[in-house]
Amino acid sequence: MEAEKSLSVAEFCALEGISKGGYYAMKRRNQAPAETHIGRRRVISAQSHREWRERSTPKRSTEAEATA
Repeated sequence: MEAEKSLSVAEFCALEGISKGGYYAMKRRNQAPAETHIGRRRVISAQSHREWRERSTPKRSTEAEATA
């Protein structure tokens, strides 16, 4: 099993299919994943990425599920 790794901002953007400008726009709106600073480098931990995905993925309404 491969260990999860932290991602640079560029790696995160490539993985999620967003531009760096889009990432920084999300950051200004406090919608980007939490960053960790290692020296001058900013990285996004695997856990922070997972939490961001959970927040960003639309949830299905339980009411809609009940009527389906």
